[in-house]
Amino acid sequence: MNIHSIFFKLNVLFLLALLTAVLAGWLTAMHIIKRNQTDLLLKSRLILREYRHQFRIPESLIHELGLVRVAPSRVDALLHIFQQNIRRHRIKPLHVGGAHVFPARTYTYLLLRTKRIKLLLRQRESFWAQLRAPLSIFGGLLGFLLLIYWLLRRALLPIRRLQQDIIRYGEGQCPEAEIFSQYQDEIAEVGNAFYASAHQTRRLIQSRQLFVRNIFHELNTPVTKGKILAELVEDPKTQSMLDSIFSRLASLLKELAQMEQITSQDTRLSLKPVRILDVIDQARDLLYLDEPIPTDATDEVIEADFATMALAFKNLIDNARKYGTDLFIHVGENTLEFRSKGAPLPRPLATYIEPFAQGENSQSDGFGLGLYIVDQIARKHHLVLHYHHDGHHNIFSLKKS
Repeated sequence: MNIHSIFFKLNVLFLLALLTAVLAGWLTAMHIIKRNQTDLLLKSRLILREYRHQFRIPESLIHELGLVRVAPSRVDALLHIFQQNIRRHRIKPLHVGGAHVFPARTYTYLLLRTKRIKLLLRQRESFWAQLRAPLSIFGGLLGFLLLIYWLLRRALLPIRRLQQDIIRYGEGQCPEAEIFSQYQDEIAEVGNAFYASAHQTRRLIQSRQLFVRNIFHELNTPVTKGKILAELVEDPKTQSMLDSIFSRLASLLKELAQMEQITSQDTRLSLKPVRILDVIDQARDLLYLDEPIPTDATDEVIEADFATMALAFKNLIDNARKYGTDLFIHVGENTLEFRSKGAPLPRPLATYIEPFAQGENSQSDGFGLGLYIVDQIARKHHLVLHYHHDGHHNIFSLKKS
């Protein structure tokens, strides 16, 4: 249970309000019962005073005081209950002189017992009749609280849907509808603003992807033609220079295409168990390598998207071959290490996982996109790319985050 949740706070607030209402209702009921008992004692004084003057009790006075004589046949049974309550101390009766007030069943009774008189009266209205108005108020208040709770919870429930859509949007899934809610409250306004922004961003991303892909297509053709024409140049020095230029352009286009594909929100990973050896073999095929890559991997499997993970392996292998020797892939517990002998990186890893990070300090024909693409693929697989140098080897590792 999340104690910081709005729903948790709403439930606690409603529970406290409900307990407060119940306590207030109970105290009100006890006050009404106590007041009625006190009123009965005051009425008993009037009755006893009238009896002292007239030596009788007029029925009109009993009626005016809201009392009813108890039938003689029931007096003994009610007095028996009265005596039991006194002995068991379940209900302590109120008494003043010869007047005793005690509840029995659903009524409050007044017992007048002196040397000359023994009379049992009861209130005309029962407990529930006396509490009708307070119970109605309490029921209305309880219904009002329940209605407010239901309305608030109903208004807040869309937050969970909005939260799930935001999470899915972060994973690259755009909400299907462009309107979150037809209501006019603040939550609906926030949701509608997010949905509108998400779809606007979606359209911008699609436009960017179309633009970038068209650029790749348009540039790839002249680069290919340029490499072919470079072969026709007779001057070896000029031929070598042109071949180098067009090769670097082709490499750049290829890396840009990979970056666009991996960073695109449309990318859908098909995660499933794959053998590490199969991923290594696929990476070797992407590099057009004939010789096997040394590794201690056997039948270990990882949960990954085969195509994108092979691309990450390919970039790590290519990076190790360019900047070092004696590449070896080690499979450890929850980690994959790409080891190669070589000098340590002159700068922190964070500078190398930025696109075009190498800049003019590049030592190869790469453009600083290889490790950036590896880092992006690792993030999509909930992995973290690490680097350290142990004195002889550069070690790039993929570990679970």
